[in-house]
Amino acid sequence: MKSKKYLIFALTFVLLIAFVATGCAPARRPIEDPVRTPINNQDNINNRDNVNTPGVNRVPGDQDNNVMDDGILRANEADVGMNRQLEQRIATEVQNMEGINDAVVIVDGNTAYIGVDAGRNIAGQRINALKEQVSETARRVDTRITRVYVSADMDVTERLRGFGRDVGEGRPVTGFINEIEELFRRPIPRT
Repeated sequence: MKSKKYLIFALTFVLLIAFVATGCAPARRPIEDPVRTPINNQDNINNRDNVNTPGVNRVPGDQDNNVMDDGILRANEADVGMNRQLEQRIATEVQNMEGINDAVVIVDGNTAYIGVDAGRNIAGQRINALKEQVSETARRVDTRITRVYVSADMDVTERLRGFGRDVGEGRPVTGFINEIEELFRRPIPRT
């Protein structure tokens, strides 16, 4: 009788431990992807079967995260090629303007920072008019550009050229945008 009680107690204890061990384990469900909702339609957007397939699962107009939904360019670390092309187009247009020898352009978001070499014989009202023409030219090249900062100071232009080289080497504009903004904030010494 004593051994029967011991056997029932041991069996109950083992079953209790088994229930507790299996009952406390988390449910093993596949992790859901909250970003992609499986939609099986013809445009292949959000189709789980085509994940990481080039040209698939892309929203029309989404170019490697360089074009946001509102169409404003932004520089990121993945691909700044679109900004570099835009910068080159703006620089070419500005260089074609009368009175401009050279131009350097850096675009960050909807803002263009432009350094121009207008020669040494231009000053005062004429330089202000030239800066305004440069701003209008940049906005005409790409209507998404809403703010344009222009400097005819050679020091600023050379610093921008250095930043442009850094961007060309793959460094993101965001890494030194504060320095660029400071270049255009500080007063330029007059001699």
